[in-house]
Amino acid sequence: MKRGFFSRAGEFLDNATSLGGYASATGTRFLRFGTSSSFTLMIDILLLFLFVEYGNIFYLIAAGMSFTISTSINYFINRNWGFRGTLTGVFRGYGLFLFFSIFGITLTVFLMWVFTGILGLYYLIARVVVAIIEGTMTFFANDYFTFKMPDDLAFKEGMFKEHSGEYGRGY
Repeated sequence: MKRGFFSRAGEFLDNATSLGGYASATGTRFLRFGTSSSFTLMIDILLLFLFVEYGNIFYLIAAGMSFTISTSINYFINRNWGFRGTLTGVFRGYGLFLFFSIFGITLTVFLMWVFTGILGLYYLIARVVVAIIEGTMTFFANDYFTFKMPDDLAFKEGMFKEHSGEYGRGY
C-alpha cells in the first residue's frame, strides 16, 4: 500500500531526529525541539516580515507579536511530538511554556534591539541569530521544568516503548 507524503515525511523526521534510534531520549527531544523551533521560526519570520512590510508595524512590536504566535504553535508541536508522553497536564504545561516564553520574548526583543538598533544588523538576520540564543535557553528550561517525562520511557522509531533495560539502539 502506498503511503502519503505526510506519512513518509513524518517517518523521516522521526528517524532523523532520533539519529536512526541511536540518540538518547534527551538528545532526541533536543533535536525535535530544534526541528519544531526551526519550523516555527520560519512562521515567526514570515509573520514578522508581513507585519513590518505590509502591516506597517514597528519591527520591535512586530517581533513580539510574531514570537507569541509562533511560540504557541511550538508548544503544541513539542507536546505532541518531542515530549510526547509528558506527565505534565496540557494547561499546566502551556502555562509553564508561556512563563518561559515571557523570558524568551523579553530576550528576543532586547536582542533584536541590540543587533538591529545598535549594531545595524538587518532585522531578519538578527532574528535568526536571536532565535539560536533564545531557543537553546528555552529548550533547557522546558526540558527540566515544563515537560516532566516518565523515567521508564525510551524513544524507538518515533514512538515511546517500555524500557526493557537495554541501553543500546532505541534508547
